[in-house]
Amino acid sequence: MRGALVVRLGDGTESARGQSKGRVEEVDTGEQVMFQSSEELFSFLGQSFEEALQRDRELNRPNYEACFDGAASEPSCNWEYCS
Repeated sequence: MRGALVVRLGDGTESARGQSKGRVEEVDTGEQVMFQSSEELFSFLGQSFEEALQRDRELNRPNYEACFDGAASEPSCNWEYCS
């Protein structure tokens, strides 16, 4: 399941106060990271997304970015690769 992530929020999470604690796992690679803040969580998410884009580029698959930012060279996008 490409691009899937599992986020498990821990007991110390208080979203109203901006405090996030827990664990995130990238399903494709099995990589897991414990996070102590929203910044750490979003840093991992961004890094995982960039690595997934790089893997797709290496496999000559369509670019996810083109599906979302309107930069596709043709008017339509192959959404099969974006889900």
